[in-house]
Amino acid sequence: MKNLLIIAGFDPSGVSGIIADVKTAGLLKVNSMAVVTAVAVQGVGKFGRVIPLEPEIIKDEIDAILRDFSIDCVKVGMLYSKEIIEAVYGKLKSLDSAKVILDTPMISSSGGRLLLEQAAGFLAEKLFPAAELITPNIPEAEVFTNTRIKNTNDMKKAALILKDMGAKKVLIKGGHLAGNATDILYDGSEIREITGIRSAKDKVRGTGCVYSASVACYLARGNGLEKAVIDAKKLIRKLIETSRPAGDGFNIIQFQ
Repeated sequence: MKNLLIIAGFDPSGVSGIIADVKTAGLLKVNSMAVVTAVAVQGVGKFGRVIPLEPEIIKDEIDAILRDFSIDCVKVGMLYSKEIIEAVYGKLKSLDSAKVILDTPMISSSGGRLLLEQAAGFLAEKLFPAAELITPNIPEAEVFTNTRIKNTNDMKKAALILKDMGAKKVLIKGGHLAGNATDILYDGSEIREITGIRSAKDKVRGTGCVYSASVACYLARGNGLEKAVIDAKKLIRKLIETSRPAGDGFNIIQFQ
């Protein structure tokens, strides 16, 4: 069984963050280990506050895992601050053989900030070059590129800018646009549109986490990049279709 290291925030509701990532890995039969970077105190629809862990604790968590496990792939999620980004960056440098999938959550679906505004540029500078693939959604891509994204052509232009900023490969998740659910995948040489039929269900918590975690799992299992993204997109649509209402107007994914 392949090993996935998850470095992300803890959402006690379990519908996003590390718990959702671990559930995804279990669903795809990938062994997972989890390093907590911060606690996002929130429920399904209401956000409280963020409690970041000390960078030294995060580094100790990673070291404890690396002593006992060989890592095939790393999924990085919520990092919150410059100090946490620096701590994680220092440890990723020792994982040359593992593919790093960098998700870039900035704002929770429930409205809370998951990445401090002043840390966005630092994240791009440090972690874009360290990752095999970055997976921003449209609002996040707009922040990184300082552009407006209104259609798939804008997404393609943003992907090129992100590459120029140091990203090796880019997946821009297009769920925030109207119409078909079209994502843009740029492998560094070719841009592809990955299109799926949009589900009638909306306001489903945790989809970004699960999508990027799914890509990481499929890559760990040996899929090529495009197939990993296509398979992950199929899975996330299935999970959205079977999601259930959970209050505050949100739906949540069911993994069983």
